[in-house]
Amino acid sequence: MSDLTDVVAAYATDLIDLLPVATLKDFLHWYQRNADAEFQLPPTKAKRALFAEVALILVKTDPAILLKFFEHQPEAVPELVANRWPFSMSYEQRHLLTETGHLPVASTRQAHLYGNDVLVPAYSALDVFQLQLLGADGRKALLAQARQEAKSLPAYQEAQTRRQQQQLAHRVQRDNLRTAFWQSVEALRQKVPPAQQPLFLLAFWTQQINHVQKYWQLHTTEKSHSLADYYHLKGLAIAEFLESHDPHISHGFYRPKQADRYTVALCVEHFEAYQLETNYDIPVYLYYQHHRAAIDVCPMCQVSITKDYYALYFTQISNADFTFSFHTPYPLGNQLYGAVSQYPRVHHQPNLEGNFAFGHPMDRELLRAVGEKNILDEFQRARFAFAEL
Repeated sequence: MSDLTDVVAAYATDLIDLLPVATLKDFLHWYQRNADAEFQLPPTKAKRALFAEVALILVKTDPAILLKFFEHQPEAVPELVANRWPFSMSYEQRHLLTETGHLPVASTRQAHLYGNDVLVPAYSALDVFQLQLLGADGRKALLAQARQEAKSLPAYQEAQTRRQQQQLAHRVQRDNLRTAFWQSVEALRQKVPPAQQPLFLLAFWTQQINHVQKYWQLHTTEKSHSLADYYHLKGLAIAEFLESHDPHISHGFYRPKQADRYTVALCVEHFEAYQLETNYDIPVYLYYQHHRAAIDVCPMCQVSITKDYYALYFTQISNADFTFSFHTPYPLGNQLYGAVSQYPRVHHQPNLEGNFAFGHPMDRELLRAVGEKNILDEFQRARFAFAEL
């Protein structure tokens, strides 16, 4: 790192700007006592700008004098919190430099962050400007050096031990999840008679791909997405169940109390009334329900109804030991299932608290333990085996 005298020379203006009036006065008194007894202080009532101008002239003449002043009065060195640094450095990088002694914390200050009162570190302006003088490449090299030095610290070694223990525990957890999952598959094979195994294995794996699809509905990103369209594959399995006459398969139709979907486009007059009355606190659909008589006769408002949009077809495969249930939205399943009238009505209690009315996404750790490709391959094998019956 550069000598601190170079730091003072390079950032004299910044340092003077950071010093309060009292410190500037102290510096000028110190200069008169220790460097130049004949130096004349500015008038006592002079403004801060005058003190700063005189101090800056002296520093530019001999930058080392400001450093000597700070050495005699280290408490006078200005301090900077992280968000006031003249360059960016992450919390992890600052912590690393502090941990290895390259950037000591000068003090802590109260701050109100994210709704909480917390203590934040402040750093000597000399240390901060010293880092700035290194430039981006110099700071990068210093961080690389600090990472090597950190490896010899007891705290680093303890953290490494903790990480290794956590990784081991994580591996054990995944192994246990994987083992338990495949044991459940084996238990199904053991309990179901051989003649029924193709049906129940297809039902089991259809349930798994349904869980996987729901997982990806919640976690798909540009960089992370599913291996297949699992709802399409689920539809292929449902088609197999519909064609089968196996007595373990049953079908039904679930229609909730509000099965129809309303799409409401209010005219300007009714939309203004909606704004004034609700302040957007309720959906337009609910406002329409309360003012249906007026909106239905309005020639400018538009209301379209999709019948049974929220209704579901239902397929169940069950015996004395296992039950697998599948719901398919009416708009997606009407061509596959056909007329609603041919199916008995079923009554279910939807899960209003979850992300899905029926079913649930596969647990992330379970999906990683079993493997998405393994689930996909097993489903395809089960589907082909059932189709050959």
